Amino acid sequence: MNQTIIRNWNAKVKPDDIAFYLGDLSFGSFEETNNLVHQLNGKIHYILGNHDKEDDIKALNRFESISDYIHLSVLDKDNPRKYQDIIMSHYAILEWDKGHRGSIMLHGHSHHSLAKDPENASYYKRKVLDVGCNGWDYSPLSYEEIKKIMKDKIISKHH
Repeated sequence: MNQTIIRNWNAKVKPDDIAFYLGDLSFGSFEETNNLVHQLNGKIHYILGNHDKEDDIKALNRFESISDYIHLSVLDKDNPRKYQDIIMSHYAILEWDKGHRGSIMLHGHSHHSLAKDPENASYYKRKVLDVGCNGWDYSPLSYEEIKKIMKDKIISKHH
């Protein structure tokens, strides 16, 4: 499995690309995990998951940053505002910053079980996406792929 993840990651992420990993890195030993992450391309920013130990993630000495949550703005000439706000967390968030202005919520954690549950259909009609690799053929998603998926999703109501 590790070789599939490494191969698929490196096929999409080039050495100088900026990438984000949304938690729960590995259940393997520290040595196995260290070996895996040092084979991945890109400048990777890490969001801690519920199975991660922050000290272990730091000890890998591989990530550009380690946090619980990231809010970033991506320059995007196709967006009417000329940028796209993206909120990233290991966990799905019901309401997120600027959701009512079209920001995108990306999460992991649920292994696509929430997205497949009919009770959550209205949530996933919004600009939300489970980016866990097991739902995407063990590959990361590019910003362009995420934009395409989000194109027809609805903007959250303001609360």
